Amino acid sequence: MSECYCDFETPTVCRVEKRKARKEHRCCACFRTIRAGERYENAWGVWDGEQSSYKTCRLCVELREYTVAHIPCFCWTFGTEGRDDAMEQLRDNAHLAPGLWFAGARLYVQARRLRAAE
Repeated sequence: MSECYCDFETPTVCRVEKRKARKEHRCCACFRTIRAGERYENAWGVWDGEQSSYKTCRLCVELREYTVAHIPCFCWTFGTEGRDDAMEQLRDNAHLAPGLWFAGARLYVQARRLRAAE
């Protein structure tokens, strides 16, 4: 495995928890509503001295985890950039394994369809 080559700013402090929503939230990556009762990821951290909190829906977390599992160096950023970066990395590395891009695209489209249905 090669060394990571990305220019990724890591937080000085970070806490990531998987939670079950008690109220509605908005996903920071796909902007769909995370409904009460759904599982999501809550990340809190300090980047460049500034605190930030990010809530990510199950589908966007699955897309990130899938990409990290299959791409040697993939540094996720919170927000829409993370989803777009994941799809770009999967597309650029699709030659490594049949269906690599397609499986990621399925998760991407599922989140888009749920957002459109709101």
